[in-house]
Amino acid sequence: METYSTKQIAIFNATLQLVEERGFHGTPMSAVAEKAKVATGTIYHYFKGKDQLLKELYAFCRHQLVEVTIEAAKEKNEYKEKFKSIWIALYNFYINNSQILIFFELYINSPFSKNKQNYKTEEDTTESSPLYNFINIGKDNGQLKNITTDILLIQILSNCVAYAKLHLFTQHNLNVEDIDIIVEMTWDAISQSNKVENQ
Repeated sequence: METYSTKQIAIFNATLQLVEERGFHGTPMSAVAEKAKVATGTIYHYFKGKDQLLKELYAFCRHQLVEVTIEAAKEKNEYKEKFKSIWIALYNFYINNSQILIFFELYINSPFSKNKQNYKTEEDTTESSPLYNFINIGKDNGQLKNITTDILLIQILSNCVAYAKLHLFTQHNLNVEDIDIIVEMTWDAISQSNKVENQ
């Protein structure tokens, strides 16, 4: 991942706040500069324009998800337990970073993103994606259904995002017991009926 300066991170954070409040069209570079407390020219020193700013912000946020996935997978040994750990970690990430969740939702469905499939990005389908690789491992060892990895990926991510939105934006606050049941239902939907618990 590219190393970003303190000013670039301030610009990213300001953009996330403004996008949450106003959407993409209501977030001009001048407003980002004011929110980030930098000169407008400073933004253009780092980014050629709004398109590049949003693209790099997207990559910056996606990298955080990658880190969360890698760390969550380290905590458990059995494949199913790793899956549960990853799902809950991603869910908690979205709960604690609602601005990123909103940004992803808007970005993926906007002209700024070349990929129009909800919740699936170019980064998700590369060897560098730990979740994509994790799914392939599950297919190879008979834990997960033998269908297209993209389908399993979207099933997991869209499911996780939907429940995070339910918790964040409705009166339905999910508790620990709710999450345990949801994760088990998600596992049942993607796993083989004759799955083996050990990787």
